[in-house]
Amino acid sequence: MFVEEPATTNVLFGHPNVICTPHLGASTTEAQENVALQVAEQMSDYLLSGAISNAVNFPSITAEERRS
Repeated sequence: MFVEEPATTNVLFGHPNVICTPHLGASTTEAQENVALQVAEQMSDYLLSGAISNAVNFPSITAEERRS
């Protein structure tokens, strides 16, 4: 992780013993499909029961907690 992304300067860039590559772990077809399924499941949970999970600016709560 760099202070500024994308990193354009770093002491390691150009070093003969360093190979710099981007982080592409989430760029596979499988990863994108899994994320899409997870989002769809979370939206379905919310719409059907009121459960909220993995929201960016809201705590996760179960359907039972939301009703009370």
